Amino acid sequence: MRSDLAGMERDWGITDWLHDWERPLAVIPRPHGFLVAEPRPILWRGKWTLYYVRKIGASTERAARALARLLGARRYSYYGLKDANAIAYQHIALLRPARKPASTGLGDWLTAWLVADRVSKPERGLHVWNAFRVILEPGDGGLPCRHGHWFPNYYGPQRFGVCTAQSHVIGLLLAMGRLGEAERLQRGRLGVFERRIALEALQAAAWNRALARAVREDLVGLSDRTALLSCPRIAGEVRAPALPLPSPVRSGPEWWEDLVDEALKSLGAERRSLRGLKPRLRPAIARPCTSRCARRGESTVHLFTLPRGVYATIYLRESYLIDWAAECRSI
Repeated sequence: MRSDLAGMERDWGITDWLHDWERPLAVIPRPHGFLVAEPRPILWRGKWTLYYVRKIGASTERAARALARLLGARRYSYYGLKDANAIAYQHIALLRPARKPASTGLGDWLTAWLVADRVSKPERGLHVWNAFRVILEPGDGGLPCRHGHWFPNYYGPQRFGVCTAQSHVIGLLLAMGRLGEAERLQRGRLGVFERRIALEALQAAAWNRALARAVREDLVGLSDRTALLSCPRIAGEVRAPALPLPSPVRSGPEWWEDLVDEALKSLGAERRSLRGLKPRLRPAIARPCTSRCARRGESTVHLFTLPRGVYATIYLRESYLIDWAAECRSI
């Protein structure tokens, strides 16, 4: 692996694989080579207006704020964050907007269609899967068509900021009470939402480092707890070994919590750095709900669905060396 790829992946803690096959270098052409779509969620009666949004090269927060300003709503909500450096289709809800057009948009980066009125506020994680269409171009040589395999359930690079300041470092600075340094690194004010995201990124970095050790030492199968991988009905439901997320308390197997302690130490953090975060169970390995792959010239086109909270970039990484540096340049 090239040194720049190895360095970036070490920063995120994703250093081990389940499979030992050879991995050719691949590039995801952003944003049009990466499409993610959120399924329609369950709706209840309430005071919110739901739009289905198509955004290109923009974060969920930016899209939600822009739509709220455009339609005269003071509050907004959504079911989950979607990759900012991609084409993303997702739901955004507005509380009592002044205007409710059937469709609207801003430039060529945001289009929104009215789905339903008088529905309940979206709850994070209510949707259970996401659909993807990802094009991989060869970095050098040809690309095999591999799909459908199990892989370590790391947090993906978009959790940490591929091309910007690493959010887990900002989280560490916040945990140490060094707000000024954190905001200088962020180059802007850190509100409640931004602080929470940074602290969760620190938790994710510790999870990745501990999970990499567990994969390397073949310990994942020792977990006596499982978590559900919720998929579309056509695929049914699958359970996977699960481990608790790093938190201020030790709540998992002793071997796992020892790995978490070592991971936190390597980050310059400790248990109390994660105050306020819960030891929620997370699948240690995952697999796609559905998966297809086709060759298109020298490129491959991957169509797949993943359970909520599972990263497409990590799934693809199990078969290919993703050229993160090339993605940054294209972004």
